[in-house]
Amino acid sequence: MNETFLRLLDLHKVTLNDRSHFFAFAAKLMRRVLIDHARRLKAAKRTLPGRLPLDSELGWTESIDEQSLDLSAVLEELQVLDATGVRALELRYFLGCTGEETAALLGLSASTVDRSLRFSLAWLHSRLHPKT
Repeated sequence: MNETFLRLLDLHKVTLNDRSHFFAFAAKLMRRVLIDHARRLKAAKRTLPGRLPLDSELGWTESIDEQSLDLSAVLEELQVLDATGVRALELRYFLGCTGEETAALLGLSASTVDRSLRFSLAWLHSRLHPKT
């Protein structure tokens, strides 16, 4: 979280057009921070025995692992098919916006966002957990 905040403080280098653009940027930034953290954990496991200690405020990140890297790759694939769905997922799950907030930020109806999220989640599930 500290890393995300520090990156957000560096906004003078980024032009944000409006509130929606800011939240989209913040959601993508949070996704990148989580993926970078997962990559560091993966690299540390190859070089150091055991797990690296985390700050107490980052305790929830202990569940981040290779699956997070898989999720990132699959989200990149989904971006080609449904960019709005990926933006909705980022806002809803990486940034923690409510369904109504997500709809408002995307300029869509709540029902459209709900359909998009259901499709995107089903698609992600099928890609991350293929039937063998």
